[in-house]
Amino acid sequence: MFRVLAVGAPEDKNTMKNFILGAFGVFALLAVPVQAGMIGDTTDVAVYYPNLSTLVQDGGNKTVTTSTEYPAGTFNLYNSNWAVDITNTQIIIEYTGSSCSACVFTTASFNGFVVTLVTGGPFLTAVADGASNFNPAITINGNVLDLNYSGVSYAPDSESIIDITNAPEPATFSLLGAGLVGFYFIRRRRG
Repeated sequence: MFRVLAVGAPEDKNTMKNFILGAFGVFALLAVPVQAGMIGDTTDVAVYYPNLSTLVQDGGNKTVTTSTEYPAGTFNLYNSNWAVDITNTQIIIEYTGSSCSACVFTTASFNGFVVTLVTGGPFLTAVADGASNFNPAITINGNVLDLNYSGVSYAPDSESIIDITNAPEPATFSLLGAGLVGFYFIRRRRG
């Protein structure tokens, strides 16, 4: 037998059992997020054209923060007016130019951005936000999100907003699992 020493810890077994169950319940509610966010994850954004086999430019690995991860000028081999900002729940592709000659993505099998989650859980959903000015064809392949703008028109100073959710990191579930195993052994020892 062992005894939990805590300020205000109950003395009898039933109260102790309820105390442990209650503490575990609070821990379980706090340990599992309802939705994982992107802040703190590492991403890589690259531009492909005219297909997914032809890399035009890779923006490199960036940690998602509250600042724009890929500011205008990052993709200067493609078009220096494009910026990519990743928030906790959105990917925002912005055309920062005040004018454009054609204002349309050239038609090809693929013309756009590929967002890869280097760390963090896979993408679960990705849909165009209602406030988006122009929208891509979206494909999710686990940790990779293809945003194909082939033939899509856009305007100066406009943005494409993609609402995303991704799965929690496995470490969150490992922590919860360790707590459940510990709880099992405590119950087994007492039973």
